[in-house]
Amino acid sequence: MINDYSKDHVKSSVYRIKNIISGFTRYALDENLIRKDFTKNIYIVAEKKSKDNDLKFLEKDDFQKLIESCKKSTDLTAKMILMSAFTGMRYAEVAGLTPADVNIEEKLYPLTNHGTWFRANLSQLRPITPIES
Repeated sequence: MINDYSKDHVKSSVYRIKNIISGFTRYALDENLIRKDFTKNIYIVAEKKSKDNDLKFLEKDDFQKLIESCKKSTDLTAKMILMSAFTGMRYAEVAGLTPADVNIEEKLYPLTNHGTWFRANLSQLRPITPIES
Protein backbone atom coordinates (compact mmCIF):
# COMPACT_ATOMS: atom_id res chain seq x y z
CA MET A 1 0.00 0.00 0.00
CA ILE A 2 2.72 2.48 0.95
CA ASN A 3 4.70 1.56 -2.17
CA ASP A 4 1.67 2.39 -4.35
CA TYR A 5 1.10 5.66 -2.50
CA SER A 6 4.77 6.63 -2.83
CA LYS A 7 4.62 6.55 -6.65
CA ASP A 8 2.55 9.73 -6.83
CA HIS A 9 3.50 11.54 -3.61
CA VAL A 10 6.51 13.29 -2.09
CA LYS A 11 8.50 11.73 0.74
CA SER A 12 7.00 13.91 3.49
CA SER A 13 3.46 12.87 2.48
CA VAL A 14 4.40 9.19 2.38
CA TYR A 15 6.05 9.52 5.80
CA ARG A 16 2.86 11.06 7.26
CA ILE A 17 0.74 8.17 5.94
CA LYS A 18 3.24 5.66 7.31
CA ASN A 19 3.00 7.33 10.74
CA ILE A 20 -0.80 7.15 10.67
CA ILE A 21 -0.72 3.45 9.77
CA SER A 22 1.94 2.85 12.45
CA GLY A 23 -0.28 4.48 15.06
CA PHE A 24 -3.18 2.22 14.22
CA THR A 25 -0.83 -0.76 14.22
CA ARG A 26 0.52 0.06 17.68
CA TYR A 27 -3.06 0.38 18.95
CA ALA A 28 -3.95 -3.01 17.46
CA LEU A 29 -0.85 -4.52 19.12
CA ASP A 30 -1.81 -3.02 22.49
CA GLU A 31 -5.30 -4.45 22.17
CA ASN A 32 -3.93 -7.86 21.11
CA LEU A 33 -5.74 -7.65 17.77
CA ILE A 34 -2.51 -8.46 15.89
CA ARG A 35 0.75 -10.11 16.95
CA LYS A 36 3.37 -8.26 14.89
CA ASP A 37 4.12 -4.65 14.01
CA PHE A 38 4.28 -4.87 10.22
CA THR A 39 5.18 -1.15 9.98
CA LYS A 40 8.48 -1.56 11.86
CA ASN A 41 11.61 -1.05 9.75
CA ILE A 42 9.74 0.30 6.72
CA TYR A 43 12.07 2.37 4.57
CA ILE A 44 10.30 5.37 3.03
CA VAL A 45 11.01 5.95 -0.66
CA ALA A 46 9.09 8.38 -2.85
CA GLU A 47 9.36 8.67 -6.59
CA LYS A 48 7.91 12.16 -6.78
CA LYS A 49 10.34 14.97 -5.91
CA SER A 50 9.45 17.85 -3.61
CA LYS A 51 9.09 21.35 -4.97
CA ASP A 52 12.04 23.69 -4.61
CA ASN A 53 11.71 25.99 -1.60
CA ASP A 54 11.55 28.95 -4.01
CA LEU A 55 8.27 27.58 -5.41
CA LYS A 56 6.59 26.99 -2.03
CA PHE A 57 6.16 30.63 -1.02
CA LEU A 58 4.99 33.82 -2.67
CA GLU A 59 7.29 36.79 -2.84
CA LYS A 60 5.92 39.92 -1.16
CA ASP A 61 5.01 41.64 -4.45
CA ASP A 62 3.22 38.52 -5.74
CA PHE A 63 1.40 38.21 -2.42
CA GLN A 64 0.24 41.85 -2.69
CA LYS A 65 -1.00 41.20 -6.26
CA LEU A 66 -2.95 38.18 -4.99
CA ILE A 67 -4.51 40.23 -2.18
CA GLU A 68 -5.51 43.06 -4.55
CA SER A 69 -7.01 40.58 -7.01
CA CYS A 70 -8.98 38.85 -4.24
CA LYS A 71 -10.27 42.20 -2.93
CA LYS A 72 -11.79 42.91 -6.35
CA SER A 73 -13.41 39.48 -6.64
CA THR A 74 -16.80 38.45 -5.30
CA ASP A 75 -15.85 34.76 -5.52
CA LEU A 76 -16.07 32.75 -2.28
CA THR A 77 -12.57 31.34 -2.82
CA ALA A 78 -11.17 34.86 -3.02
CA LYS A 79 -12.85 35.75 0.27
CA MET A 80 -11.39 32.60 1.85
CA ILE A 81 -7.90 33.58 0.66
CA LEU A 82 -8.35 37.03 2.19
CA MET A 83 -9.54 35.58 5.49
CA SER A 84 -6.53 33.28 5.60
CA ALA A 85 -4.10 36.05 4.64
CA PHE A 86 -5.44 38.53 7.22
CA THR A 87 -5.84 36.07 10.10
CA GLY A 88 -3.31 33.28 9.58
CA MET A 89 -6.09 30.69 9.67
CA ARG A 90 -5.48 27.45 7.78
CA TYR A 91 -7.67 26.33 4.88
CA ALA A 92 -9.72 23.87 6.94
CA GLU A 93 -10.31 26.50 9.64
CA VAL A 94 -11.52 29.06 7.09
CA ALA A 95 -13.62 26.44 5.28
CA GLY A 96 -15.26 25.50 8.58
CA LEU A 97 -16.46 29.02 9.32
CA THR A 98 -20.09 30.01 8.93
CA PRO A 99 -21.44 33.55 8.52
CA ALA A 100 -22.43 33.49 12.20
CA ASP A 101 -18.77 32.94 13.18
CA VAL A 102 -17.53 36.22 11.70
CA ASN A 103 -18.57 39.71 12.75
CA ILE A 104 -17.89 41.79 9.62
CA GLU A 105 -19.02 45.12 11.14
CA GLU A 106 -16.65 44.78 14.13
CA LYS A 107 -14.02 42.99 12.01
CA LEU A 108 -13.80 40.04 14.42
CA TYR A 109 -13.32 36.31 13.90
CA PRO A 110 -13.10 33.35 16.31
CA LEU A 111 -9.79 32.87 18.12
CA THR A 112 -10.35 29.27 19.18
CA ASN A 113 -10.90 27.51 15.86
CA HIS A 114 -8.59 24.60 16.75
CA GLY A 115 -9.30 22.05 14.06
CA THR A 116 -11.01 21.02 10.90
CA TRP A 117 -14.69 21.94 10.92
CA PHE A 118 -14.53 22.79 14.65
CA ARG A 119 -17.22 25.20 15.84
CA ALA A 120 -15.42 28.01 17.64
CA ASN A 121 -16.17 29.44 21.06
CA LEU A 122 -17.46 32.79 19.86
CA SER A 123 -16.86 34.46 23.22
CA GLN A 124 -13.16 34.68 22.28
CA LEU A 125 -12.73 36.92 19.25
CA ARG A 126 -9.64 38.36 17.58
CA PRO A 127 -9.53 41.43 15.29
CA ILE A 128 -9.02 40.98 11.55
CA THR A 129 -5.92 42.97 10.57
CA PRO A 130 -5.36 43.93 6.93
CA ILE A 131 -1.93 43.47 5.35
CA GLU A 132 0.05 46.70 5.18
CA SER A 133 0.93 47.94 1.71
